[in-house]
Amino acid sequence: MADNFLRQVNTVPNFGVDLLFEGKDGIATGTVATNHKIPAGKVILGVIYRNIENDLTAGASGTVLANIGSTALGTAEAVADIKGTSVVQILATPVIATGDPVKLTVGTAGITAGTLDVVILYV
Repeated sequence: MADNFLRQVNTVPNFGVDLLFEGKDGIATGTVATNHKIPAGKVILGVIYRNIENDLTAGASGTVLANIGSTALGTAEAVADIKGTSVVQILATPVIATGDPVKLTVGTAGITAGTLDVVILYV
């Protein structure tokens, strides 16, 4: 039984993309495009915003929101809520990837410091 368990753990793929955004040089409000595309037809289940190192800061009430093409993945998350932790958003309605690039929309105020990991979970 133990061998079967180990085999299952080792054969289950890790589905997701992890994008790192550096805030130390400043990220202005607007949309930041990436060159990463989630393959068309994949089902996006959620997004994790995390700030593990270098405290994430933004101007007054700064927000972030991951997008695939023009489709928002969840709702905008306050940068202040992400600072020093992780915030998970499970999508109420999964999104079908179209092959469009992943984007990050920074709203209200730009990011001025820290690192932001954006992990998009899909199957």
